[in-house]
Amino acid sequence: MARPRIIEDSEDLQRHIDAYFKKVDEYNNNENNVVKDYYTWPDLLLFLGATQPTVDRWLSDTENYPGFKEVMEVAMLRLQSQIEKMGFGDSKKTGIVAFMLKQKHYGGYTDKPVSAADSINVKVTLNGTGHKDAFG
Repeated sequence: MARPRIIEDSEDLQRHIDAYFKKVDEYNNNENNVVKDYYTWPDLLLFLGATQPTVDRWLSDTENYPGFKEVMEVAMLRLQSQIEKMGFGDSKKTGIVAFMLKQKHYGGYTDKPVSAADSINVKVTLNGTGHKDAFG
């Protein structure tokens, strides 16, 4: 027997995600809290009560989870945005910012240039160009 859905529909998912961001923002706005809280992917999943495989289904199975992918992608952008801003405010954090942005759910940035040659396939056909012994 399948477990009941954690999140019923994309609107419910959006409400839960908004509640997560609001919780973190309210914590940070409380002047009694000395340590700042950050949006993180694992923290978001814990708040939603979802595992990574569940979220992967939400992102890939648009038929059974309509609208979930878009909601999650916007949430990922919000996480990515906060991480990028961390690097602007403190030059000591640029290493961790670069490392985090390379993670799948924080943008999947790569500093390795994508070569055009990596995606080129060349197929040589000898039919119709003369005798095949002429090339070898």
